[in-house]
Amino acid sequence: VVLMFLFQMDPTRISKEHAHCVRTLFGHQESTDLHDASFESQEAKLMPESCRSVKQALQRAVQREVQRAMGRTPPRPEKAAMEALGLELYKRNKPEKQPFAHLIIDDKNIPSGTRKVNLTSWHHDKGQANLSNMTFHDGKLIVNQDGFYYLYANICFRHHETSGNL
Repeated sequence: VVLMFLFQMDPTRISKEHAHCVRTLFGHQESTDLHDASFESQEAKLMPESCRSVKQALQRAVQREVQRAMGRTPPRPEKAAMEALGLELYKRNKPEKQPFAHLIIDDKNIPSGTRKVNLTSWHHDKGQANLSNMTFHDGKLIVNQDGFYYLYANICFRHHETSGNL
């Protein structure tokens, strides 16, 4: 956690004084608990303001990490409200089925002996080809809903040439 805290700090802001503060805090931690009331009152008198701010930032970082590890990070009220609003808008605009397309190449339009194939000729209505909330027209797949989509291709080479020029 301490390394994460140090890496999160702006490197241009890490001074020898801050490094000394961190070493001092851990030196005190070995001898006493950081939350001990007597240590807190002594610390307030002896520690410079910059060290107190480093200690408070470190305590917040440790607290966030502990809460994250326990799965109980309390959301900030404004963040929770925005997430609820975003989820409501998503549910309101969500189609019944998510858009997807599974197309199969139309191999009848591929000339024999061709090594390079332009993949614009597809079967969108034969075999296992399937479209949902999309349309296919003139070699173009048209998505009817704005958003981010995954694109993948599964290519199987099943045809072999027998010309001997392999």
